[in-house]
Amino acid sequence: MRHLFLLLTCASLLVGHSVGAVCSGPKHPGITAIAMKDTVVPSDPLSFRWWFHFRDTVDKSARYCLVDPPDSYLMLSVTGLDTDPKNLVQDRAAVSFAAYFTGNTVFIKQWLHVCEAGRVDECAESALAEIEHELQVVPDALKPKE
Repeated sequence: MRHLFLLLTCASLLVGHSVGAVCSGPKHPGITAIAMKDTVVPSDPLSFRWWFHFRDTVDKSARYCLVDPPDSYLMLSVTGLDTDPKNLVQDRAAVSFAAYFTGNTVFIKQWLHVCEAGRVDECAESALAEIEHELQVVPDALKPKE
């Protein structure tokens, strides 16, 4: 079952085409550049699926893109593990992610998602929406200067 999931994941990478924002170089007018430091492994299939779908959601977004840390505006620290990877019926993805500004290292917020198998993709999509919301409510005084 795990091998089938990983095979399907790899196949979707080959078939799918991203139409999201494009970041090149250190300046990204109108686009929020995100870098990720992550600890998520394929041996935890649900957490890995969350991580993969989150990255895919960012890639397809018109407002965000993934870049290397030196070029990012926002850094995400992501840690994920499965609660019971040997029992897919009872397994949950437990994913913790924290956001901070790369330029001034101001901490924004930390979230924890615990998602059952049928809702992992939805949880990953809601994570980007939660980050977007926090970026809108953070006072400008805390945001890094360009």
